Amino acid sequence: MNITHTFTSFLLFRVFISRSLCLKLNVGKIENYSSGSTQINVQKKSEFQNFYTHKISSPITLTEIYNGNKRLHFDPLLSNSQPLISASVIWSFRRPAIIQLNLEKSSVLLLNEYDSLLAVQAIFSENVVTNLVPNTHSLSDVTVDVDLSQFEDYNSNDSKVFVTNLKFADERFKRFTLRNYNLESTKLGKLLYDGSNLKTVIKKLQPKPKPEVEPEAELQPETQTEEAQENQPEELETVLTDEDLEIPNKEKIYSVQVYSYNNFPLLIEFLYTFNKRKFYCYTPEEKWKHVVFPTIQDPTFPDILYNRLSYYGCKNGFKYTINIYQKTDVAEHKYKIENYCNLEDEVVTIENELDLPFYTDWNYKSGKYRCYVHIPTNRTGFFVDHLKAGSSVLQLLGTPSIIKSIRVYHDQGSKPYLIGFVDKADAIHFFMYQDKTWKKDKVLDINPNVYIDYNLKEMLDSLELDDTREGPKVPRIAIDNEAIQMLPDTATISTTLPARYVINTIKKDNELRRARTFYIHDIDTYKYNYAYDFATVNGELYTKMNIDTKENIGIRTVSYYYKDVMIFRHGALVHRIENFYNTDNKDITLELYTNTLLVYTFRNNYSTTSTHSWKFISVRPMNIVEDADSFKKYFDRIKSVNHINFDEVQT
Repeated sequence: MNITHTFTSFLLFRVFISRSLCLKLNVGKIENYSSGSTQINVQKKSEFQNFYTHKISSPITLTEIYNGNKRLHFDPLLSNSQPLISASVIWSFRRPAIIQLNLEKSSVLLLNEYDSLLAVQAIFSENVVTNLVPNTHSLSDVTVDVDLSQFEDYNSNDSKVFVTNLKFADERFKRFTLRNYNLESTKLGKLLYDGSNLKTVIKKLQPKPKPEVEPEAELQPETQTEEAQENQPEELETVLTDEDLEIPNKEKIYSVQVYSYNNFPLLIEFLYTFNKRKFYCYTPEEKWKHVVFPTIQDPTFPDILYNRLSYYGCKNGFKYTINIYQKTDVAEHKYKIENYCNLEDEVVTIENELDLPFYTDWNYKSGKYRCYVHIPTNRTGFFVDHLKAGSSVLQLLGTPSIIKSIRVYHDQGSKPYLIGFVDKADAIHFFMYQDKTWKKDKVLDINPNVYIDYNLKEMLDSLELDDTREGPKVPRIAIDNEAIQMLPDTATISTTLPARYVINTIKKDNELRRARTFYIHDIDTYKYNYAYDFATVNGELYTKMNIDTKENIGIRTVSYYYKDVMIFRHGALVHRIENFYNTDNKDITLELYTNTLLVYTFRNNYSTTSTHSWKFISVRPMNIVEDADSFKKYFDRIKSVNHINFDEVQT
């Protein structure tokens, strides 16, 4: 019995195990040939029969059998413990039909089925000649129930059922689990899951119920004779009924293998003796039903197994997709999205429903970013093989096997920058949008109840600066110490308004900051009336307006109606803002004059200022009106350090 169990268990994994090659027997050869360094002599034993022997110079372990270039699959346990001495081949209909392997202590008779699988017909040894008839459990073996809800050893009918968790060698299967329920010395009784018998759907024909006769109709005279009514064929209808799943030849089963996703059984494999096995899959419509697989020796077996497990996982509601552009301003928002389950040539469309709560970073600046959490309405764990980005398909490698929710981080212009997959242990696997593609970044163990913190906001700020999906982005311009030392304390400039304005340089601001006599503010130009304590305002918002900082004050963040236009860093600060409103098309243009003597221009339309990001238009050197030549070295230094041509960043 131990041999049988080892035999069946080994076969399950042989498709994943690489073996060193020894001898390749080619039964399609009718002349001498070699396999590696081994010579094989082929002799025809009869002129009138297609009967050939393959003699080997010295006994050697047989690992593979071929017919020409086509590999014939057979059970390696038949030959791996004893070397091959010779082989006899009988040809029929121009192909090798029967192969007899003459091993050191036994002889095995194989039948070539469909020129693919070599089926064992008999084994001969010194004392025994046996046909391969499956063994049957003895009457004394205890009957036990196999409970698919049990993940560790358990007792059934006063007998131990041993449960072994097995691992796949193929990385593709990582989201699935495989368990073995050992029936080596016990017989299979009931098949259970969550305390109930496994069910299958049976189609039955039964008489169709006759419609109820109205009382008035009963009083009408009969239009047919009783004999005619009796001869009228009875109408039948197909009905579906749930019945307990019955497995054939239960007394010959020695092992049950269960393939699951998140502990939900998708596929059951019943192992009989001598590599006989049956598969049953679960779908909501048909419950458990028998399905046909190729033999495990078939090279396509791993691919078919993976595709079917993915299909059954999808059909049972464990495969999801989301649209990363899905957004809402409504609490308790839900949305539905179509998903596709693919099985060979069959494609089934299913519909998933997700909740979409959202969280805005009101604790940081003006609430620039929002986290949308896509989570199944039924709160099931799930897997993805793709996401949707609008009408496009987005495939990300390395997503968790079991996902609780997906977080998508947008700016309030609705562009996603960061995707976080929350796994079963509440670790978050981040993918970020960078260099025009989505890249896996890091896995963070953070408080699952925190959706936006300071570190995430810093990451989002960096990603937004690099984003090029909608027009040019603001270039990062470094002002090094050598350039700063070339500057005077102030510069007299001419602005677009037009105006003549004296602006402090970054050199002067740095000195004031070191002396702790300098103050930094943020400003929302839409709410300019709140800026009078640190700036002077002239003009009207819907015509022309300029905002100038007061003495010893700089502006770091410029926003408009709660939406950031630009955040300045590394000492760069704004001292003057000019606002232009186009009454014809309602475009708003903002020009930000900074202490680096660079002016940044942004534009948006009044109707979209609350929903769309401000479009970067240009950055250019200011127009110096006094002693302009003395600033030439400074601007040349900026161009050299940043490898930038200001003419190339205008739109």
